[in-house]
Amino acid sequence: MGWRFCTLKTFPNLIRDGFDCGDRDINNFLRDRVEEFEGELSRTFFMVPETEEPRVAGYYTLSASIVPIKEQ
Repeated sequence: MGWRFCTLKTFPNLIRDGFDCGDRDINNFLRDRVEEFEGELSRTFFMVPETEEPRVAGYYTLSASIVPIKEQ
């Protein structure tokens, strides 16, 4: 099976609802918030199987910003 890498802009009908990586916050970001950040400070790339429906199998987000971390 081959894979396709795409963005929401190039593949707007991606099926994101069924994605589950086991982390609720990451799943919610993909389903509910990824479009808010797309094109501003980040770009999200999706991995989709070529032979099936356009269902997200994985994704990663690149950001031009930083997230400050408070050391403990």
